[in-house]
Amino acid sequence: DSFCGDKAFSEIEVAQVAKFIMDRQDTIVHYINFHAFSQLGMSAWAYTAAPPPHFKLQDDGSIQAVNALRAVHGTQYHHGSIAQIIYVASGSSIDWTYGALNITFSYGVELRDTGTFGFLLPADQIIPTGEETLAALSALLRYIEKHVYASGGTRTVAPCLYQVGFFIFSLILAIVR
Repeated sequence: DSFCGDKAFSEIEVAQVAKFIMDRQDTIVHYINFHAFSQLGMSAWAYTAAPPPHFKLQDDGSIQAVNALRAVHGTQYHHGSIAQIIYVASGSSIDWTYGALNITFSYGVELRDTGTFGFLLPADQIIPTGEETLAALSALLRYIEKHVYASGGTRTVAPCLYQVGFFIFSLILAIVR
């Protein structure tokens, strides 16, 4: 039920996303890949349980996100590296964006739930999932902003917060309709 392709970036969808990211890698400071399900906030590495050089910085961001998420509806997420909290795996986009493209704040999120409904999350959980995910992203982006732009630069992630919120709101509307 999972096809990895014949080789890295062999599938057109993956190749296009990779090209998009590589074309902008000097300006991207945060990458996140959403999946369903398990309620996890994960960072590198997936291929080994050894922590990467920036693990504490990454995991502290995860802590900010899962705490903000829990504050909305009480939903509990676990955090850590992919290899530590689920299993060792190869081909992770998080490992690629962090290891090959130097995007320090590279994350993967497994959304609701923990297995009761799996990929068939009931409709009444869609909006709460969006609300808590937006809170998590807002907290994570504030954390990243503090660490990336602490040197007094003029860039800010505040416009990105608006765009993320608008995207999630639009996605929820599209799903609910």
